[in-house]
Amino acid sequence: MGINPTPNPMPQGLPGNAECAVAGEPVTSDEHSALEVGRRLQAVLEDCGLASAAELAEMIGTTEAAVLDWLTGRSKPPPLLANRLANRTGITLVWLYFGDESDMLPGPLARLRRLLASMAAEP
Repeated sequence: MGINPTPNPMPQGLPGNAECAVAGEPVTSDEHSALEVGRRLQAVLEDCGLASAAELAEMIGTTEAAVLDWLTGRSKPPPLLANRLANRTGITLVWLYFGDESDMLPGPLARLRRLLASMAAEP
């Protein structure tokens, strides 16, 4: 009875692996990168008619510096603040973090798609 020197392999489907499934599709690191989350946040800011990161920060109870970090892709909003944002704007956490549109309401989703498309078209 000895100790097995071979480590157990990491189970499939965990975040350390190449494939994580959301809505049955593999999620690439690009889809939930901090830059992509920042792009979606920028669309939410515009959709809500907020003129600045400071206004968004006040709306969800955080600092302007934190929101600027999220918008520029330096970091992602922590779940508590992302949940406040979702409750106040009608987005879903899954859409914010992963871009999955399956649970979004049609009206906000259509507006956010248009905003994201126009942002992608800008140089």
